[in-house]
Amino acid sequence: MVRSSLVALLLLVLSSCTSLVFPPASCAEPVTAFVLRENLHLGILLPDPPEAPTAFVEYGYGDYAWFALGHEQWYRVFPTVFWPTQATLCRRVWPARSFEELQRRTALRGCEIDPLVVERARVIALRERLDAAFAGRELVQRPELAMEFVGHDGSYWLFETCADVAADWCRELGCEVSFALIRGSLRVKASTALPPPTCGG
Repeated sequence: MVRSSLVALLLLVLSSCTSLVFPPASCAEPVTAFVLRENLHLGILLPDPPEAPTAFVEYGYGDYAWFALGHEQWYRVFPTVFWPTQATLCRRVWPARSFEELQRRTALRGCEIDPLVVERARVIALRERLDAAFAGRELVQRPELAMEFVGHDGSYWLFETCADVAADWCRELGCEVSFALIRGSLRVKASTALPPPTCGG
């Protein structure tokens, strides 16, 4: 009972502060990417190819032992969160030719997606940079998640979560992201103003 209460409290803290993502006001060559939320995982979906996508490639970040290797025992939550651990990048392909098809496929896995209209050149540059991190490295496959993973030089912990890294990727795409000391999630808002982060949902 005490164990489950501690884990529930920790999860509440991690999910409490949501940063808002503001796409660029205009784009010369607009394409649509997405922010994806799935339980405690958060990633971005980039169109492939950008002009007329037949699929979207998801990229995410997490703790290597927990996420890539599936070591998800309750007692691993605390060391994973409260001090830096080995990080991983993940990648997953979502076949879809339209927003409706993508939304249907992601919903089947319990995911939510927010559209993010950004510049085509920035999408291509970010895709190339992230794919380069997978090139020539040993891949870990988790078929039950339809994901592949590679080790990452960064560290995962309370102040460098999947939401923090996804926020950095959104900035690379030309977006603004509101501040959060402990960032639990991201939501896309179409606005030019940058208010404080929303906490508690």
